[in-house]
Amino acid sequence: MKKLSALLLIAAMLLTMFTLTACGEKKIDLKEYTTVEFTGIDGEGEASIDFDRNALGMAFIEASGIKDTFNKQAVELAGKLSAFINTIDYQVAPKENLKNGDEVTVTFSYDEKAAQTAGVAPQNATYTVTVAGLTEAIEVDAFDPSFFNTERGVMIQYSGIVPEGHLEISNKLDKEIPAHLVSYECDSYDVAYGENVTITASLPSSAKEEGYVLKEETYEFPLKDIAHYMTDTSELNTDKTQLKNDLIDAFTAHGTDAVHITSYGDWGNDNKVEWMSATSSVKDIAIDNIYCLKEKDGCYRNLYVTMHATATVNDKTYPITAIYEVRDFYINADGTLHYTRDYMDGSYYSSEEKAYEKELTPQLMQYNIDKVAFENAEKAE
Repeated sequence: MKKLSALLLIAAMLLTMFTLTACGEKKIDLKEYTTVEFTGIDGEGEASIDFDRNALGMAFIEASGIKDTFNKQAVELAGKLSAFINTIDYQVAPKENLKNGDEVTVTFSYDEKAAQTAGVAPQNATYTVTVAGLTEAIEVDAFDPSFFNTERGVMIQYSGIVPEGHLEISNKLDKEIPAHLVSYECDSYDVAYGENVTITASLPSSAKEEGYVLKEETYEFPLKDIAHYMTDTSELNTDKTQLKNDLIDAFTAHGTDAVHITSYGDWGNDNKVEWMSATSSVKDIAIDNIYCLKEKDGCYRNLYVTMHATATVNDKTYPITAIYEVRDFYINADGTLHYTRDYMDGSYYSSEEKAYEKELTPQLMQYNIDKVAFENAEKAE
């Protein structure tokens, strides 16, 4: 706030040629020297206030009728008036989110003792003003389902695999549609599948000046029906026919290639079957269990599947357990299972317990391992 100095008052007095009269306290209407302005959009308007201290001081001096600006009385009056004016404070409330027709209150405060010393009696220290002149609002629905999350309107795509990707939002609306002015932002990194991503809409300042306002500023977008890493083993309760066939085909292909069991017939020191060039056959293949490796972020990115069969080598029959790693595993947007089909590698043991000990126990330091029954289905035709 501007401070009116005694020097300014004295300078103003030099311009006046009136005589000071002793007529008691002089009334000062504070409202006359106050300007309240309203700007912005109807419903989001703002109020500002300005108080002209200099104009008040000049008017008071003129009303006092000072002729001799150098006499002692004139100088004393200037000092008292300056001291009073410098104590004046003011505010308007409310000052935000205003609409046409609202009322705001202007309130002044000042030092009453300083006012008495200066011989003034302030008027309208509190009064109301009706809000008017705000720009009429043009509402924009940024999340109108007729265009939001559509290919030709506001297109939303997830780049990557949840939770390692992110949402990409493109506004492709025609200029005839007010919502083409809207910008969209969100932070979708590390958001888990099934959770919501908050999308925030905003308008440029130029659009706001023209009266455009958003109906809603945020939208909760669910990360569903999107490719994602499995977070719950119940998601394996889906059609696994293709996975069954691929696993059994891989096992059969290796089995017909050859199985070599040591000449001692005891599976060797680690009870592991080694594939070598020798005539053999594998039959009665059945799938047993899925071992799901859970990472620290709660996602399952690796699966191991165990199968058992009968291996015949040189007219001798042996029970055999295979454990296969299912690589590049995640759940497709349609709920089907994604994995690398052209590379399925397995290891072979005398029992599932031995397979777990050799292949999975070393990984317990890094993962939690959950076991899920595969339904022991033979290859589906």
